[in-house]
Amino acid sequence: MADIQTVRSYIEGVNQAPRKVSLVASLVRSRTVADALVILAHTPKRAALPVIKAIESAKANAINIMI
Repeated sequence: MADIQTVRSYIEGVNQAPRKVSLVASLVRSRTVADALVILAHTPKRAALPVIKAIESAKANAINIMI
């Protein structure tokens, strides 16, 4: 089994209520990156876009750490 790497990413300047963004983020918590992006792509909430940006940023950070 592959090692699981935890990476964090923060997005500043999101002009939405934290509770609404947290509701969308809880949908994808503790899932793989691919699963999370698929779920968020099919989520009709406006708060899904900042969460997608945060996940893609964390993915890019993880790739740069490995290099």
